[in-house]
Amino acid sequence: MTRKHHLFFIIIVICLLSLPIGYFCGLQETTKIHGVEIITELPSLQTSSFSNKIFQNQFENYWSSHFLFRKAALKAKNQLYDWFNFNQIHSGYNGLIIEGKDDYLFEKMYFDALRSPCLPVPTELEKLAELKQRFNQKGIELYFILAPNKAVTYSEKLPNRYRFFLNDTCRYDKLLTKTIAATGIPVYNAQKLMHHIKNNEKMPVFPKTGTHWNLYAAGRTLQETAELFKWPTVELTQLEQSKKPYFVDEDLAQLLNLYDRFESREIYIKPVLKASHKLNGTTTLIGNSFLHEYRYVLIESQISSTSLLPYYENPPLTPENIEAILQSKRVVLIYTDIALIQKNDQFYQKLETLLNALKQENIFLFQDQKTEQRLKLTGLSFPENWGRWSDGKEVTMTFDTHDKVKDLILNIEGFALLHEKMPSQQITVYVQDKPLTKWLFQLNQPMPVLRLHIPKEKFGPDGKTVLKFIIDHPVVPKEIGLNEDFRQLGFAFIRLSIDD
Repeated sequence: MTRKHHLFFIIIVICLLSLPIGYFCGLQETTKIHGVEIITELPSLQTSSFSNKIFQNQFENYWSSHFLFRKAALKAKNQLYDWFNFNQIHSGYNGLIIEGKDDYLFEKMYFDALRSPCLPVPTELEKLAELKQRFNQKGIELYFILAPNKAVTYSEKLPNRYRFFLNDTCRYDKLLTKTIAATGIPVYNAQKLMHHIKNNEKMPVFPKTGTHWNLYAAGRTLQETAELFKWPTVELTQLEQSKKPYFVDEDLAQLLNLYDRFESREIYIKPVLKASHKLNGTTTLIGNSFLHEYRYVLIESQISSTSLLPYYENPPLTPENIEAILQSKRVVLIYTDIALIQKNDQFYQKLETLLNALKQENIFLFQDQKTEQRLKLTGLSFPENWGRWSDGKEVTMTFDTHDKVKDLILNIEGFALLHEKMPSQQITVYVQDKPLTKWLFQLNQPMPVLRLHIPKEKFGPDGKTVLKFIIDHPVVPKEIGLNEDFRQLGFAFIRLSIDD
């Protein structure tokens, strides 16, 4: 090897070594590592943990998140990866970020959904019809918003090699809209609106460096859905501009973790919206990450307030989530096409969970269908696979007794929530607001007899007889360290039957 080659090799090595040095010297503005990083604590060395190799595993995890130059090495590795593939596929986010034309970034999964062969729409989507029917029985309105796909909206910005394989016949938004509409659910296809805005209003609908629609696109969608769903009218009063991104407008750029910061230097816009009046009742949003921008414009328009908008994304629905949903006035599903064509997506898991909860609402409480038909309930939590908890201080049961000529005798199977921190619970039972009996439950003591004898003389004169169960001290399990449940629990109703 000649002296000239030696010199060239040394220069290359120095350049590579200078990357982390330059990073620590602040010579380049860099993006932060995306997400919340849980830093492992230094494990304590004990004889038992060392002999069982527990300490070694814990220390390995600690070292992986603390070793010297970790962030610099990560960024340098990603930058080298990008250089070697000419910045066409970036290394951030497991190499799933595509750089298109004019600084447009795309998440590769949204493009892959449009490649041949076209995937069929899962038949499970037809279960929405049953969900709508069961929601309507409870007085809950159900709507669907099909969120847009950036790869479809800005397909002309994809690299040529990707556009060549783009299958225009795989327009799932059209097929999904038709399938959802067939269930009777009002559905709005936001993908069609995105094309209209881009071509006619000449406004951006996706940020160059983000994967989600921008606030303007979400705001215009709110206007159109409000009209379709017969909600209050939403007026767009003005537009604000900012050099700083809103929400996750730069989420793809941040995911790159590059040594050289990726910047598009675009101007971000935010609509100022105003609703003619507010919606009544709670609106619950269920969807994937596209619901955040829609939720923001929904609140900003004053069509509803933050406290009335619980929303649930990828995690499974918890019992508390289901309770909130079942107490809603309306439920809006917001999902992209990529989510609905994957059978294992969390959308289908949530759909199944909701259907099971609605199907089991009266199961495990009534011994026979006749009992269910003559009884109305308030103050109970959502159904579980064994029964239902009381939630709050009062549970009411309203019986239809207009044609009953004998006394009403109820047999109740259940138990009170008892704990070392709550060793006793008293429940007072009222008939037509007059005391009937008291039940006293004590920890490690025999249970009272849960049988109620209601003479016909105490029936309501209008044919409706109301029982009230007043729980003296409802317990929040979270507050006594039992679990993470925030409900106010007192008595668990397992089964109820009426002696004829």
